Amino acid sequence: MPGQHTVLMKDIYSLLAEDPGVTPLAHVEDVLTAGYAQALALEAQQLRLERHLRRLACDPRADRVEAVELTERLGAVESELSHLRTMLLTLRDRARELRAA
Repeated sequence: MPGQHTVLMKDIYSLLAEDPGVTPLAHVEDVLTAGYAQALALEAQQLRLERHLRRLACDPRADRVEAVELTERLGAVESELSHLRTMLLTLRDRARELRAA
């Protein structure tokens, strides 16, 4: 998944750097679709991590090191998801501009 995210972000940045006049709408829409799928995957991962952390919090015998690691992973996923959403909003705006042209 991290490799896919890197390629996706490169595609988004590349599309946003292009002159809107030469940017193919179909490609923008394909990248948006891939981005939305990636966002859903990150949301699912976020939910799994949150559930696991809740289970650990309820277990007095739980490994605290594991809880710290999960918390760090959760923070990284939340940050990645937030950044992706911001970039998708910007790319969605570009798609609207292309449709209007």
